[in-house]
Amino acid sequence: EELARLETLVRSALGADSSRGDAVSVVSLPMPVQRVKPSVPVVPTFAEKMQPYERPALTVVGLLLAFGMGMMALRSLRTPPLKAASATLTLAPAEPAPTLVRAAPPRSADLPSYSFPIADTQIRDRVVQTVDENPDAAARLVKSWLKDS
Repeated sequence: EELARLETLVRSALGADSSRGDAVSVVSLPMPVQRVKPSVPVVPTFAEKMQPYERPALTVVGLLLAFGMGMMALRSLRTPPLKAASATLTLAPAEPAPTLVRAAPPRSADLPSYSFPIADTQIRDRVVQTVDENPDAAARLVKSWLKDS
């Protein structure tokens, strides 16, 4: 009955007349049914779950590293406080001084005789001042002396 109704609707829409030999046929064909598989919910992996937290976590790690390096730099700039305990001297109980026994002077046959000049304090003071002013040159000089001997 539905097909007859559709056929009548189409005849009137087209203006078909059977006296002229016009023919209209309405056929019912089955529509292909596409089977839709039920979708399985996709379970995200651990890496996919953690991806939104990746950048904030790296930022926190970077800030902690920068803070640690800054603290180490500040610690190296700070001078250590003097300990009061190291400045005090402790005195041992008084003991009698040990007695010294004079040894006999060495015989000249045992040791070669050297004559050392008396130290000049002005020269020594100049050497100390030069070493204080230019320690690198003094170190190179000592190294060259050690290499030569």
